[in-house]
Amino acid sequence: MTEKTQLNPLLKLLFDLGPLVLFFIANSRPELFAPLLAPFLPPDLAKSGIFAATAVFMVAVVAALVASYVLIRRWPVMPIVSASCCASRCSPWCSTPCSISPTRAGAS
Repeated sequence: MTEKTQLNPLLKLLFDLGPLVLFFIANSRPELFAPLLAPFLPPDLAKSGIFAATAVFMVAVVAALVASYVLIRRWPVMPIVSASCCASRCSPWCSTPCSISPTRAGAS
């Protein structure tokens, strides 16, 4: 039988939750990531929380997927589910917008 390569639990936790933690940091403090996102997003969107957070999240998920596959030759489930949910909500074919409007959040 072939032996499965085991990943360090802390590294697995980093691959699973790292992109999500970066998303929340970028959403609360988009100015930290604005210099990195400036070539890819217009200046006003790079400083907008949800757009900066989504861009950081997608890059972090791809990095986590590649690193995990290189180390253990398996795809981690959590980043794949997170990326597919985010991609399906933000795709141009989705009928609902990616950002939450004030009327949707319950504000009047």
